[in-house]
Amino acid sequence: MMQLMSLQLMRIRFVQRFIRCSLPLCLTMMLATGSAQVNYYTFTQNASTYAEITGGTVLGSASNNFNLAFVDPEVPEGAQNPIGPGFEIGFPFTYRGIVYDRFGVSNNGWICLGRSQYQDEFGYAVRMHAITTTPLNFPASFDTLRSCIAAFAGYITGNGSSTDLRFELLGSAPERTLVIQWKNYKVGPIFQSGASSINAQIRINEVDNSIDIRYGACSFVNVEGLYTIQVGLGGLTVNEFSNRTTPSNWNATSAGTTPSSNCPAYVVYPPPSSGTNFHWDPPSCVPPSNLTVSGLGYDSLGFSWDEPYTNPMEGYEYALTTTIAPPMAGTTTFLSGVSFQNLSEGTLYFFHIRTLCDMEDQSAWLTIPARTLCAPSVPPYVESFDNVIAPEMPGCIRTENESPYSVNWETITSPYTVISPPNAATLDDPYAFTRDWLFLPALELSSDTTYINKMDMNSYQGDSLVICLGTSLLLTI
Repeated sequence: MMQLMSLQLMRIRFVQRFIRCSLPLCLTMMLATGSAQVNYYTFTQNASTYAEITGGTVLGSASNNFNLAFVDPEVPEGAQNPIGPGFEIGFPFTYRGIVYDRFGVSNNGWICLGRSQYQDEFGYAVRMHAITTTPLNFPASFDTLRSCIAAFAGYITGNGSSTDLRFELLGSAPERTLVIQWKNYKVGPIFQSGASSINAQIRINEVDNSIDIRYGACSFVNVEGLYTIQVGLGGLTVNEFSNRTTPSNWNATSAGTTPSSNCPAYVVYPPPSSGTNFHWDPPSCVPPSNLTVSGLGYDSLGFSWDEPYTNPMEGYEYALTTTIAPPMAGTTTFLSGVSFQNLSEGTLYFFHIRTLCDMEDQSAWLTIPARTLCAPSVPPYVESFDNVIAPEMPGCIRTENESPYSVNWETITSPYTVISPPNAATLDDPYAFTRDWLFLPALELSSDTTYINKMDMNSYQGDSLVICLGTSLLLTI
């Protein structure tokens, strides 16, 4: 069977078992990519004095309610409008290599960064990619303006009396700090009677482009329910993040493993102690961006990348191995791409690369997998997915996930494979538009011969599949 699937359907669950495929295979470049500059920020935690700001610009009122965005100096009361000119940072702030000079504030405990140069071009300098409580894992439609910082991103509202949201620029050049402060916010909707109190600041520092998230007196007393809170940094894509997580205690967090990692606000859990400070320093040397598998053959692989924002004065160091662990050293190049020949067919390789900023400063290794194509076979071709351990896919089956916000193909096992146990290939993504493809290896067919394509399939609500056949290595739909 061959299933070259364009998953443009919503709310579906596919469970497939491919029985026989005797048709020509359409192949595609597997464009695996790697780029996550925010992930290389260095995190430290310390105790600092929580100095409340009382000047600057006040946003909204003590009754600031859910989902207000503050993106326009002409609308200080806020609105449910995610775009606008933003407010001035007060100095050029470099974040993951991009210079920002504007920002927007969410009542929900986070900010986004903006660029005044976009005002004339797009009609706005700030785009809060969504008025949301989960900015770190929410997709964006304009990547450069997706950059965000979350101090206490969640369902928080004004208490109607002592709540205050404001920002103020402190100090003098070149050591200025922009402080955005949420004072006496409560967890949950405004109509709840809980006595919770949240005091938090985001502090953007001019001198070294570092970021602090600092907490004042916080209380989860009488929080009615369990609320998940995001804390950390978000970059240009959903895969760029540096966040914190804990199952219960805010004073003992660890690095998040996914962009949706969070910290809980619950009546029995300890909130952050007053003076708790989360600090992020930008890296001095980062790996190249947009690392891509740009060439794919039966015995060859090619890779390309873009120059990172930290200057690669000494070029790059790279290696191709059959193990995921990076080597101690590699080959040096000043180019932005490299290719390999005379490789083994159908073999999984790992490409490793790092930036050499100078003789003493080098980035961490960046690694992506790539498998050479399997040699064409002659029908009959059978793929049962039974010779692997779920969720692995068979080695000669290729998948491509064109949406970074969706799941990819994988195998599952009984009892869910009722049509043809024990294993099946599945794509489970009921809520997102995606283009996730599955490719079978090439088949050598004879002219003037009839071939039968047979497949067992089960889907939610009888949704259909798209099957594409072709002879090209490139997929064009």
